[in-house]
Amino acid sequence: MEFIIIENDPAKALEYESAGIDRIMVDLETLGKAERQRGLNSVQSRHSFEDIINLKNSLTKSALMVRSNPWNNNSSEEIERIVDCGADIIMLPMFKRVEEVEFFLKTVNCRAKTILLLETPQALVRTEEILKVGGFDELFVGLNDLSLAMSLGFMFELLAGGIVEHIGNLCKKHHLPFGFGGIGTLNSGQINGLSIIQQHVRLSSSLVILSQTFKNEITKLHLNVGEELKLIKSAYLEALELSPSEHAFLKERTFEKIWEIGKDNLR
Repeated sequence: MEFIIIENDPAKALEYESAGIDRIMVDLETLGKAERQRGLNSVQSRHSFEDIINLKNSLTKSALMVRSNPWNNNSSEEIERIVDCGADIIMLPMFKRVEEVEFFLKTVNCRAKTILLLETPQALVRTEEILKVGGFDELFVGLNDLSLAMSLGFMFELLAGGIVEHIGNLCKKHHLPFGFGGIGTLNSGQINGLSIIQQHVRLSSSLVILSQTFKNEITKLHLNVGEELKLIKSAYLEALELSPSEHAFLKERTFEKIWEIGKDNLR
């Protein structure tokens, strides 16, 4: 399991690197984001190309990951700048068509690792065709924007409804690493981090983003990032040892709570 965190401050990024976080992500995505997430209590990053350079000059162990804007008329220039600034991994968000993925991969041209952020209904329907394209390194399911596009009451309904498992199975078929969603500390969030990490193990996910909730809990409770990450990693290792029947029990219990939250949010 690799852990990702969104951060553009070099001092904080070094703290996260020291704590053992695998990837620090600079988030350049702005196109359409404010409109999609209007009225929600979500954080919208205001990162820059300069942030990529600053982090590249600071990090020594963690990979530098950059989320671009959705594919648009300026994407080729943007990708070139991201590559020139030193990104190790580039993430394409909000794609809808196979052609967008092909253009993205052609532009990157193997100069960085590539990860697709699947978060539109169009991409969901076309997952199999997109996976057949090949040439990219990972796929990540963006629960927040995908659940908004589908008018769901809670983003983890995509997990309880079997959508994430369906995508995960397709990725396994194509021998492609995949991940999904965000995770807070083990005891934070409407669905706590422990329950979510157990589902990552059940679905053989290998990537997760440490969410804004994780960062907020660290700040609010004055927690040590390294210690909290150790707890999550320990929970992950313990989940690997669970039997199929134990996983089935935890799945049922977690999904019941997800459906309850989803119903409440739609009232």
